[in-house]
Amino acid sequence: MTTFSTGSLGILPDSRTVLGLGHVQVVLREERPQKTSGWQRSAESRVWDHSAQAIGEPPEGVLWIHVSDRGSDIFEYMAACVDINKHFLVRIFHNRLLSWREDQPQQADQEEARKLLDYARSLPEHPGSAYTIQVEATRKHPARQANLALAWTQAVIAPSPQSPAEIRDHKPLTVWVLRAWEPDAPLGAEAVEWVLLTSLPIFSLEDAQHRVDWYACRWCCEDFHKCLKTGCRVERSQLDDSLDIQNLLGFVAPIAVRLLQLRQDARQAPNALATTVADPLMVEVLARRQKVKAKTMTVLEFWHLVARLGGFQGRKRDGHPGWQAVWDGWRYLSDLTEGARLFVENDSS
Repeated sequence: MTTFSTGSLGILPDSRTVLGLGHVQVVLREERPQKTSGWQRSAESRVWDHSAQAIGEPPEGVLWIHVSDRGSDIFEYMAACVDINKHFLVRIFHNRLLSWREDQPQQADQEEARKLLDYARSLPEHPGSAYTIQVEATRKHPARQANLALAWTQAVIAPSPQSPAEIRDHKPLTVWVLRAWEPDAPLGAEAVEWVLLTSLPIFSLEDAQHRVDWYACRWCCEDFHKCLKTGCRVERSQLDDSLDIQNLLGFVAPIAVRLLQLRQDARQAPNALATTVADPLMVEVLARRQKVKAKTMTVLEFWHLVARLGGFQGRKRDGHPGWQAVWDGWRYLSDLTEGARLFVENDSS
């Protein structure tokens, strides 16, 4: 039996600005003694609809979209979003049966149109839909640009007969299916294919491109968890009680969000003054520690100097700082700043 944490970040999609942490939870993962046939509703699968319900309903006139990966392709989660006036954008995992409307009998007769994934992959490319995205680096492949083709259509999905009793009678959901794929991937690279399901209408090519771009925001959440895993090293804490892990996350999750915000600032506005996004006293302490000028320090310089405190070398071949170096540097700088703050307060009194 193991535990893991999951969090929901608030992000402005166009600017990739990280607003903060909307919800975080610790989940107890139960080891199954053997494989079981059929569908089972586990505590792990409840994290998605639980998070949607915990965050609640958006204010009037505000659009909230829950963006999530293939693990969230669960009808209960999507229904929970719709029931509290929110939208969802989910990457499809289940090749579920579609519920055709009465005016679509001809499609139900087509074998490739009976299931969602098959139907999505049978859609022709939309004319003029060529679209370029930036693919993040992985352990096996460097970052690169991918030229995508897009296709989309409307569909209807219904709860599975194996769904819990409370959701089995939920009305079907009208959704839009969007496939974004890479027809000609570079040699040796894994071709991009995202088959997305959303409650947001797609009426134009611009709408489809926005949905793809919004799904790419999910990488920010991945980076948040990387920061917790490799920076804070939560998994090495040797805590085995869910309450203890929850208490630890109460301290470190806000720090991980803050570091993610600073990294986004360093990428989006690298030449802005560091004092516009960080505590001026912290900037001053860092400048004195690293023997540079605080008044002219930029956000990008601040980010790199923090990482240097944690062991980042900053050589040309080193690339961007890793989360462990940033986390260690931030912790050291926070201690220095707190000492300086105490000194300033005592000196002024």
